[in-house]
Amino acid sequence: MMALRLLSIFCFLFILTGYHSQAQTSNSFEDWRNIVLVSKVEGINTSGFHFEYLQNRNTTWGDWLLPWVVSFQSTELRDKAFNKTDYITASVAQLTVGVNGYKPLTNNLFLNLDGGIIIGNEKLTDFSGAYNERVFVGLSLFQGILFVPDIAIPLVLKAGIYEEVLNSKLYNFDIGVKVGVGLKF
Repeated sequence: MMALRLLSIFCFLFILTGYHSQAQTSNSFEDWRNIVLVSKVEGINTSGFHFEYLQNRNTTWGDWLLPWVVSFQSTELRDKAFNKTDYITASVAQLTVGVNGYKPLTNNLFLNLDGGIIIGNEKLTDFSGAYNERVFVGLSLFQGILFVPDIAIPLVLKAGIYEEVLNSKLYNFDIGVKVGVGLKF
């Protein structure tokens, strides 16, 4: 419940303070309204999948396209990192809300910079059997490329490096590689 309140407050503040203007560029990015992406992530502390939904409203800041983005992460803590904790079981769910920035490099290739706020929930059991559930927050960053080929299939490819900083009891920092595929519609 607390996570939903924080998410609502963040979205409200973003809408109030966001600076947007109508896009004036002519490239294949104006051809889509929505993108759904599934990405494999391999970090120093985690491994798993990210699911992203982007909605293009053709808003820009300078020559950067800024669609809305919401992502859900399904990751597992690596054994080496988990063995350093004081817990025997852990269950973690994360939601990231933020802004993706896309700068056209060519008609089909875009520089992609993402920034978001992580809101998560972790359920932990320590060695004494005590159960603890808590909300954590953090920041998520991504630097990479997005490729939107000119083909009949509405395919989208994404690759780059991600970083996370958060106040989880399990780990506070992760950096890794993210490679994804998706559809535009």
